[in-house]
Amino acid sequence: MAEQVHAHRKYLFLFGETEKILKYEYKNNKLPFSNVIGKKRGGNLPKIQLYDCFDQIYTANFVVKSAFLRKYPTLAGRTFILPETIHWDRVERLAALHGGFADKDFDGIRILSVDSIGFRGHFDLALAAAKRLKERGFCFRWYLIGDGFGKWRYELLIRGMGLADHVILLGGKANPYPYIRQCDLYAAIGNAMRSSLCNVPSGSEWNTGSDFIGIEGALLLEKYVIATDDVQMHCRLLEWEEDAVLVAAEPNVFADAVEYMAAELQ
Repeated sequence: MAEQVHAHRKYLFLFGETEKILKYEYKNNKLPFSNVIGKKRGGNLPKIQLYDCFDQIYTANFVVKSAFLRKYPTLAGRTFILPETIHWDRVERLAALHGGFADKDFDGIRILSVDSIGFRGHFDLALAAAKRLKERGFCFRWYLIGDGFGKWRYELLIRGMGLADHVILLGGKANPYPYIRQCDLYAAIGNAMRSSLCNVPSGSEWNTGSDFIGIEGALLLEKYVIATDDVQMHCRLLEWEEDAVLVAAEPNVFADAVEYMAAELQ
C-alpha cells in the first residue's frame, strides 16, 4: 500500500508491525523486562516487510525502536520515538471526582480490571484465579468495569463457581478513575491495547482518547499492576517495572501474583 500512495513525504507509525518485529526477542526472553512470573518462552523470527519507502518511521518507545533497528540498522537515520502522551493533571482531576466503590465497609484487597466482556475468554482467567484465591482463604473482591454481549455468560459463571461475593461486575463506567484510585491492585487481563482503553461512552465528557489509559492511569495513581505476559504488555510496562509484574496466563500463577503484590502493600 505504501508504494501505491503518491506523496511528497511518507511517515509510518509502527503499530501492527511492532508485534512482528518484537516477537522473536520476546519469545526468546531477550527483552529487558525482568519481573516476569511463569514459564519460559521460545520461538523463531518471522519474515518482515521492508520499510525503505518511508521518509520517517516512528515507534512508541525506546524498546520498540531498538528492536526495530536491530532488524533494520540501515533505517537508523529515519527512525524516531513518538511517546504516548498521558495528562497526569487530567487523570488526577477525574480520579478526584465523586464515584467509586459502594461497599465502603469492605476491608479486604480490592482488585480492579477494565475490559470489555465478550466471548474471547480473557475474563475466564480472572474467574479461575479468583476461585484459587477463594480456596486459599484470601480476603478479596475482584471488580470488572466493562460491558459487552458476554455479560450474561459471566454472571452465570460467577454464580456457578460460588464467587458472587468475590467477583463484582460493575458494568460500563463513564469515569473509571475513582475506582482505580480506590482499588489496591489493578489487573490487566487482556492484551495491552485493549486493556489500556477504558469503556467510555461516545460523546461523553470523558471520551478523550489516549487520556483514558487504564494501565498507565493505575500506575500514575500509584497502584500495583498485574498483567498477563505478552509482547505489548512487556513494552508498555517496561518503565514501571518496580510497580508491575507480568505473569503467565495461568490461574495458579495469577493467584500467586495477587498474593505477592498484596503482601507488598503491607
